Amino acid sequence: IVEKGGEYLLQLKKNQRVLYRDVEKLTALQAPSFTQSTKGHGRVDVRTVTVFSIEPTKALFPFVRSVIVIKAQSTLSKTGVTTVSTRYYISSALPERYSLEGWINLIRGHWAGVEIRNHWRRDAIMKEDGSRTRNANALANIALIRNVLLVRIRDNFTEHSLPQVHEALHSKPALCFSMLTTSC
Repeated sequence: IVEKGGEYLLQLKKNQRVLYRDVEKLTALQAPSFTQSTKGHGRVDVRTVTVFSIEPTKALFPFVRSVIVIKAQSTLSKTGVTTVSTRYYISSALPERYSLEGWINLIRGHWAGVEIRNHWRRDAIMKEDGSRTRNANALANIALIRNVLLVRIRDNFTEHSLPQVHEALHSKPALCFSMLTTSC
């Protein structure tokens, strides 16, 4: 990506044990931060972003230049229950490439698109993350079928919510099959 002139921004997961531990240590240092609050969906979210510079040779990941930390606090409006989380990101972009607000908006914008356009539909409605299938060919075929259905649903059921359409298709498998077998 970087060698072709692009940049990456990746969420760091705990399965990258050494890098994750090193990033946790780095983020114990003080640095300027930016806090953003949003209210919606029955909750108040407060996110604080801090960006750290890192030398690529110190990180066990190619071309990394920045570590971005998002500390999030989400409070449910009805119950007052609060959850707190910390997420780490790495990027090939230099920390000064974006303002602190720019970094948080970049991350939120990406994930909002993933959640709204793709992941939520595939997981919450089609239960994709709960699949126990481990056969690569079967997974690829099921993903293809789901993709076709999502496009056909978008084009043919504009007046209904996705959960309503899912329920209708679940109760009428023949309708679901006809959506897969008829031409556009």
